[in-house]
Amino acid sequence: MAASNVTQKTEVYETLSGINLAFAAIVGHLTTMRQSGILRSHYATVLQGLTHELRAEINVATLETLSRIEEREWAHYGKGRIKWPEPKRRKK
Repeated sequence: MAASNVTQKTEVYETLSGINLAFAAIVGHLTTMRQSGILRSHYATVLQGLTHELRAEINVATLETLSRIEEREWAHYGKGRIKWPEPKRRKK
């Protein structure tokens, strides 16, 4: 994401959420296949572990990049906020 903007970031966060939901569905489907006897219990468990591992790897890679972007924007917008004058308080 070369030029970060709110719309792009929102799409990325929503996409990451969708990916996580899809992985959760895969794990659930593997459970169903194990319970129905289509997949051996051990093999289904191994596949679920691989699914969790890949999900976590995608999350880490994505969130590392997003974290850098968010920190950069936090610093940028924080500088502007620091320059704001303090509001004057009314006397009671």
